Amino acid sequence: MDPDSDIISTPSLPLEIVEYLAGFFWEDQATLKVYTLICRSWNQVAKPYLYRSITIYDEFRLHELENLLESNESMQHWIRELRIEGGLRSARDSPFDSWVFLLAMKLPNLLKRLHTLEFVSVQPYPSGLATQQLEDFVSQMTGFLTLKCLSFIDCSFQGGVLLSFIHGPQHLEELHLHDIQMMSRTLVGQDSDHPPPSMRLRKLKIHSTQSDYAQPLPEFLKWFTSKECMSTLQSVDIDVRYISGLKDTGAFLKTLGPTLRHLNLRFTDSQHWGHDRGSREIIEHIDLGHNTELQSLKLHNPRHPAVLHLLSQVASPHLEKIVFDVTFTHVIRGLKTSDFEVLDQCLAQDNFQLLKEVWFMYSGMMNKDNTTQKMQTLMKGAYDRGILRLMKMSLTGSQCGVMTF
Repeated sequence: MDPDSDIISTPSLPLEIVEYLAGFFWEDQATLKVYTLICRSWNQVAKPYLYRSITIYDEFRLHELENLLESNESMQHWIRELRIEGGLRSARDSPFDSWVFLLAMKLPNLLKRLHTLEFVSVQPYPSGLATQQLEDFVSQMTGFLTLKCLSFIDCSFQGGVLLSFIHGPQHLEELHLHDIQMMSRTLVGQDSDHPPPSMRLRKLKIHSTQSDYAQPLPEFLKWFTSKECMSTLQSVDIDVRYISGLKDTGAFLKTLGPTLRHLNLRFTDSQHWGHDRGSREIIEHIDLGHNTELQSLKLHNPRHPAVLHLLSQVASPHLEKIVFDVTFTHVIRGLKTSDFEVLDQCLAQDNFQLLKEVWFMYSGMMNKDNTTQKMQTLMKGAYDRGILRLMKMSLTGSQCGVMTF
């Protein structure tokens, strides 16, 4: 008798279904690890998800990743996101993350489908590389042929080094700058006449949440304004922390003109913007009338004196979505009925007739049902049109609940 004749075979799932199921857990590393242990076919399906996002912290792990990629060609196609975290240094280490420059030498040819490269708390060597070394670094960065998104979070840079990172990738579409601290107020090399020929940015985010960071917003915007990427830049997300940044922000938006489709504009330091001078400066320098193809617009709280003025400038017949980002409880509580009436009347004008959504995003201890009832009454025009939306956010920025009217 065949010893295996009594074994009941179980039908296997089609690989398409196995892969569909794995897709639900692509951010759940623990579940994906279990997936790899079920059987060989499930292992093969789960591994690309398991290695989709990789984080390295130091030069040792960089070399470790290099060796792993060289020994496993399949893995070269799995990694889509690479996160570089600096700042983990012992007393013997250099106070700066100079090993980061080895990335461009070691990895471009080994990462065949890399989409996103993110740097967190990185401080590259600040005293400056030789001009030839920077040029070599830029040349090596061009090896990331599939790189679309470049992100810097809580990093410290010398201007020329930062531009070297940006100049390198030839097909970059998204650039995120979050709390960048510059070691000089001038972007070294910002007047260069040799921008990357294939730099075609579509999305730009410049965020500043740390009040003590010397992020030179005007210098960034002047540099971008002079580059060829302005002809393709469709989405802009900017924090303006200081009044001194308004003039260059206005010039930047004016230069974008009809190219701009999506704008998120925040005035993040209420101590500056609450004064009459702040409102006057916004009204003087920011004019959305030049952005005639806007499709979505996100502004700070609707109580700000300059918000209605900005809305009155909108000249785009394609605007479909407006978002008001209300951060603190007292802002909504402090809104007077007249404030909402004026806002509701503004949104009833001809240039807002194609609006499909008006969002109020808020955080705080307010009762959702009470807030919903109040908004239905105060924003009656938007409510009657069926375009009013309310979203409660947690203090960390995650979504807690959505109310559609």
